[in-house]
Amino acid sequence: MNDFRIEIGKPSVIAQGENTGWGNYQFPDIHYTKSGSIYVTWAMRPDDVNFYGGKSFGEAVSEDLGVTWKEPPQSCEVIPNTLLKNGKAFKGFKKEFAFKSDYIALHTPLVEHKGVKYHFAEDIKEFDDKVFGVEVDTETGEESLFEVKINWNNLALIEYPDNRILPTAYMMAACGEYAKVLRIGDALYFATYHRSFDIHAKTRESAVNKYTLESSVFVFRSVDEARTWDCISQITVSDDEYREEDGFEGFDEPLMEIMADGSVVMLMRSGAPKNPFDPDRFPCYITRSTDACRTWSKPEKFDSVGVLPQILRLGCGVTLATYGRPRLFLRATDDPSGREWAEHIEIELVPNSHDRSCYYTRLLPIDDHSALLVHSDFNYPDKVSGKPKKTVLARRITVIKE
Repeated sequence: MNDFRIEIGKPSVIAQGENTGWGNYQFPDIHYTKSGSIYVTWAMRPDDVNFYGGKSFGEAVSEDLGVTWKEPPQSCEVIPNTLLKNGKAFKGFKKEFAFKSDYIALHTPLVEHKGVKYHFAEDIKEFDDKVFGVEVDTETGEESLFEVKINWNNLALIEYPDNRILPTAYMMAACGEYAKVLRIGDALYFATYHRSFDIHAKTRESAVNKYTLESSVFVFRSVDEARTWDCISQITVSDDEYREEDGFEGFDEPLMEIMADGSVVMLMRSGAPKNPFDPDRFPCYITRSTDACRTWSKPEKFDSVGVLPQILRLGCGVTLATYGRPRLFLRATDDPSGREWAEHIEIELVPNSHDRSCYYTRLLPIDDHSALLVHSDFNYPDKVSGKPKKTVLARRITVIKE
């Protein structure tokens, strides 16, 4: 078991800029384009629900597997991960952002928790809960929309200050526009997260408790090629994981992967300490399903830290995981079930700096034995002046079988 070693390549600079507040030059994402280049985006806006919307990101492409980067051409067609039986690819859910609404003032919230007010969505008839999927013609790159039906029992409508609410489409897309969708047999599976109520509760009273007022992970299944999505399982914290302190979030930022034995493994975040150098308070967790995401094992601590944990199984049989805050870690396993993992390896950032990164990472497979990792470093030196700058970086991770 774990009969391999990992080589971490030197970083290549994708983009750099001034440290203009939390959100800019952070939260990178990575995909292939139709032409075969690698396309990376990163946020260029404050990380706040009030600022979500519009084109607020930077972008770059690499034509040499992440060694050098340049501005993308005007037409840069990203290849979605999920092919549908109609020959098109499922890109995800059409982005919808927080919006202000006067009608929310006409309704009394059921409960308030951490400054957020909760309603049963079905009680608010004025609420437009339409969700649209996006599919792409793989030959022409043309996108088209189709209406999606979401079956989400006991769905909560979340009200933020200033009468700002989040539509269902926002919650479905909480993991990103190109979040991983798994195909198991003839069904598609997708995990997202949000604050909502217990989907299995028989009564409203039993649907609301201190655990459901924190974030839960919700897994959806579609048996009609992304036209209808049924919420089939929910992973909620219990007394073992619950924390009565600032920074605790519940379970969120999930990512699933199909393992070699056919099981599904999921990594999840549980929070982030207010002090960035205070680990062990909000670990990332791992859970496993052996029945196509209907039920999950009791979540277990995966490591002492972990925002937006990533998991990727390579063709060689080794699965990689990246995560962090306040340090950046990589773990790997060749266990077909994903139960046993090697000890983590730390990926060094610029040392002796207080704010080192947001520690959000993404992985893209390069071949059967390697992947490209993208992340940020808030104090990476400018190659001309040497001045520390917020920087988006790429590194090649290579698996060498012993």
